[in-house]
Amino acid sequence: ADYATKIYDGLELTTNDWIYLDSPYEVVSGETLTIETSGSIVNTGIKTNPIESYKVLKADEEDSSTNYDVEFDHNAELEITPRYLSIYIIDKEEEYFGDYLTSNDWDYIVDAYNDGKPHELVGDEELILTTSGKVKYVEKGKTSKTVDNEYVSHTVTKPNGDDSYMNYVLDVKQKGTLTIIQREVGLKTYS
Repeated sequence: ADYATKIYDGLELTTNDWIYLDSPYEVVSGETLTIETSGSIVNTGIKTNPIESYKVLKADEEDSSTNYDVEFDHNAELEITPRYLSIYIIDKEEEYFGDYLTSNDWDYIVDAYNDGKPHELVGDEELILTTSGKVKYVEKGKTSKTVDNEYVSHTVTKPNGDDSYMNYVLDVKQKGTLTIIQREVGLKTYS
């Protein structure tokens, strides 16, 4: 069987493609060799793709397999490589509301090497960031307070709850900021 590879897309990778080994012999012209393999892979990694059976057919579909002694190379592999995601942490600003302002919001960065489109999560998979920032109070004598909101960790899950972390390489290009601003309160005296 032949080696096959692709970037993670959430779909199973299988192949019944094959190539000739270093041998002076091939099937007779006009006959076709097909194989059946048993390997498959869905997540990032490498798995073997063993050949389970083969068939050689003449042009008229008559089986010619018994005319051949086919040698298999069982070292063929299937490989899925991680999907690259480039993101940034979104800045957030709110009026004082009496509690900590936090945010784990993010967005994709457009990739010039991908026709100006970002590489995105597959299907309904979900990326959840954990960030470090939190701010509650405006600094005394100021109208706002801004703190950095930096990447700490992340998880990626499939819709069925399975972990998909290993299927992605995450590049966080920019930290975000969190800003709490003074809350305006209007007062009027009674007369």
